[in-house]
Amino acid sequence: MQKQDERAVESMIKCGLSLEAVYESFPQFDKAEIKELFDKVKVMSYSHLLLYQYCT
Repeated sequence: MQKQDERAVESMIKCGLSLEAVYESFPQFDKAEIKELFDKVKVMSYSHLLLYQYCT
């Protein structure tokens, strides 16, 4: 998967698509790569939420 493809997948995850929906939207990509990106985006989102709560 190229960087441009990764950004597209990450954008869909950030929009709230479930893992299964992302799999269906990008059948040309390896599910393991998608899962890795999905987990990374979710961890980053959770980290930002915790930081926001800590700072407010």
